[in-house]
Amino acid sequence: MMQRKIAMLLAIISELPKLPFRSLYLFSESLELLGRKYFIEDAESISIDEASEVIDVLKQHLHQGATLPAYLFLGEITIEEERYYLGLLAEQPIDQTHFQLLKSFIEVVWREKKATAEMILHNQYQKQMVETISEGFMAIDKDGHIAYLNRKGSEILGLKPEEVIGKHLRRFVDFEPEILTVLKTGKGWVNREFFIEMPMKGRIHLLKSAIPIFDDLGHVIGVIDTFREIKAIRNLVANVVGAKAFFTFDDLITRSPKMQSLIDLAKRAAMDNSNVLIEGESGTGKELLAHAIHNYSERKQGPFVVIDCSALPRELVESELFGYEEGAFTGAKRGGRQGKFELANGGTVFLDEIGEMPLEVQTKLLRVLQSRYVVRVGGHQPIPVDVRIIAATNRDLEKEVEKGNFRLDLYYRLNVVHFKIPPLRERREDILLLAFAFVEKYAKKAGRSFCVLNEEVKAALENYHWPGNVRELENVIERACVFSSSHQLTKELFPEKLFQPSIQDCTKNSEEILFPLEEAEKRAIFMAITKAKGNKSLAAKYLGISRSTLYEKLKRYNIV
Repeated sequence: MMQRKIAMLLAIISELPKLPFRSLYLFSESLELLGRKYFIEDAESISIDEASEVIDVLKQHLHQGATLPAYLFLGEITIEEERYYLGLLAEQPIDQTHFQLLKSFIEVVWREKKATAEMILHNQYQKQMVETISEGFMAIDKDGHIAYLNRKGSEILGLKPEEVIGKHLRRFVDFEPEILTVLKTGKGWVNREFFIEMPMKGRIHLLKSAIPIFDDLGHVIGVIDTFREIKAIRNLVANVVGAKAFFTFDDLITRSPKMQSLIDLAKRAAMDNSNVLIEGESGTGKELLAHAIHNYSERKQGPFVVIDCSALPRELVESELFGYEEGAFTGAKRGGRQGKFELANGGTVFLDEIGEMPLEVQTKLLRVLQSRYVVRVGGHQPIPVDVRIIAATNRDLEKEVEKGNFRLDLYYRLNVVHFKIPPLRERREDILLLAFAFVEKYAKKAGRSFCVLNEEVKAALENYHWPGNVRELENVIERACVFSSSHQLTKELFPEKLFQPSIQDCTKNSEEILFPLEEAEKRAIFMAITKAKGNKSLAAKYLGISRSTLYEKLKRYNIV
């Protein structure tokens, strides 16, 4: 700071106009010579000896109070609480008036230079701030000329600052910019949506704010225009609301050949932008597979928006999917609202339980898939969307088409790439593999370093038919870890139904032959009694019926 002050003071002295002196000397408070200035035309005529002699005389005066000759003068000057000495050498005697005039001149110039430096620094700060913001920033003067365009604004609009600054805005667009009306009316706006056509960028969807600038008399002297691309806002919203895919193919735990083959195909499909239809029973991991496909694709940096078609109120499905304009219906938010498809632009829309979607909405979804545009409820402006569709259902959509519950043309649009996830009972080699992974996960969550399944529990898990699939398996493991008081996960911690042999258990080693219901029941009763070694109570338990019901069936089928 001190060096900067001295440098500025020396600069002032060096720029002094011609004065009626031979030379000027600047000393610090400690009598260090900081600089000098010669005012005569032939400065070289002042010898080194003369200059040294003047400096010595001035120092003797300051140190010892020696009387100065009439042609020498020494006075104090204070700059921002720092004391300096000015020594003057002239051909004629110098009085206090000469020095005071010089001192006042230096002080005035100092204040001007300081104010200029601060203004330049302030402007540099402002410029750096404007250049680092993530919004486009454009300043328009009172005549409509572009006074400033920051780097982000240049990128969004496809304009080079050096080519547009100082020129009228109309030269760079094929329409009458609405921002010019702000110069006439003095009325701006905040966060208004615009579609504009730019020569280099084509059609751009922007969210703009226009702020008029007024002088002291209230006259409009310019407009500040800030703008953001809607797609950037969508990505920001997606990050804030958690519209991300969290799972990858590494999270799919399996050793089943069926599942490994499905994963290989899914990885290949992920690299393409084709729509995907995933079918499977509840709890098989359809959404997890959808996450993995998105995260393996080129869209992984884009949003992943999940839409549960079964949970949307029928009357709000369209506005949720496609958005709405202000005033579209009673209760519509001011300024309207973007739909899920707009929020997913550049990413993936996951339509969960697609089989639950109403037929009338299926028609509009089909139109979006065909045109790649959405029109908000109450609006007329087509909004382009770039999304990939992954749909999932636990229904057989072909049968739903036959029943008239699902549009055939939409089915073909969605069913470009098809995956059917096998239920857990068809990949029993995964049961314990998944169980161990869940035990490790929920043991840590329960504050234990580890937990283990005993042999009886392992056998029961492998033999159970898991109608709820992987989700049911995870739930029973989590429950056991929560209620366990030791590292051993024993039978008592699991639902009793896991240990009750079912008809599937009794027949798992037999050929899969279909029988009439009555014959199948007779065989199940006979096998249960055989396995129970004649114990009717145990046989009834195996079959999941009461003992009295078993006796009735034994009598009906004449089983002794």
